Amino acid sequence: MVSVVVPVYNVSKYLADCMRSILAQNISDMEVILIDDGSTDNSGTLCDRYAAEYSCVKVIHQENAGLSAARNTGIEAAKGDFITFVDSDDMLAPGFISTALELAEHYQADFIAFSNVRCEADAQWAEVPLPDDIAKVNVYDDPIQQMQKFLLGSEIGTTAWAKVYRRELFDDVSYPVGKYHEDVFTTYKVVDKASRIVATTQVGYLYRKSPNSITTSGFSEKRLDSIQGKKEQLAFVFAHYPSLQKEAETGIVYACNQCLMLMAKAGYKNKAVLDEFQQLYRNYGKSYLNAPVSKKGKALTRVAMLDVKLAYRLFGIVL
Repeated sequence: MVSVVVPVYNVSKYLADCMRSILAQNISDMEVILIDDGSTDNSGTLCDRYAAEYSCVKVIHQENAGLSAARNTGIEAAKGDFITFVDSDDMLAPGFISTALELAEHYQADFIAFSNVRCEADAQWAEVPLPDDIAKVNVYDDPIQQMQKFLLGSEIGTTAWAKVYRRELFDDVSYPVGKYHEDVFTTYKVVDKASRIVATTQVGYLYRKSPNSITTSGFSEKRLDSIQGKKEQLAFVFAHYPSLQKEAETGIVYACNQCLMLMAKAGYKNKAVLDEFQQLYRNYGKSYLNAPVSKKGKALTRVAMLDVKLAYRLFGIVL
């Protein structure tokens, strides 16, 4: 059985599209767990309607505690051998689950990662251009290589979604309640536990840029959680994969760049935050400069290593 965990919070506008894509998966042995995380619109009522109409759908209502808590509730309730996460304003590709199970069986894998496409909030699959290339499949069973691919982010992304996991990988792993960018704190732990990972370029997930999503909501200090998560990753990598330290350091600088851009765009200034950024750029900037990253990122990192306040002003000009 596959457990599909769907955190739901005030998404009545999008839930029907999401559920249509899940219920259309060509697999009979599936449970869909809707976690109504204290919605204040009619999302909870919609969840109950799906549960009444479809025997595979289960609803859990809880007080609002955030995305991490909702996912954790779903993990605890899941009865499947495999588990996947779907954000309730997104959609699965046709055949996503059956393809994942075929790959898992063929390669004896416990972690399958798909590509995704990003689009506007109201887009449908038929409107999204997909690559014409034949999908490639890469198999990784060396722990160091798996973690390296994750840290580089090209094949095994950080996001919880667009992946199917063997349920037991989450036996002692949970999402951090109260944190933004919760998957930054979590996915690397699951990668570490996986015995074999399959990464395919096949598009399996449609990520719709909802106005309420973290990635489109501008800057708040909670965004800085991403840097904390990357620092925790670095500590973990240093302890368990020391040969990959440079890759983990690159991730910290990438997170700093993303936050600094949003801070500059929002006009947010905080001396303590900028001072910490300055130290992080000077500690880890060289690793970023030696990595295969964008020219713009390298240029601004060079400036930030010298003077983060100047980089802040340059970000403001560029944006």
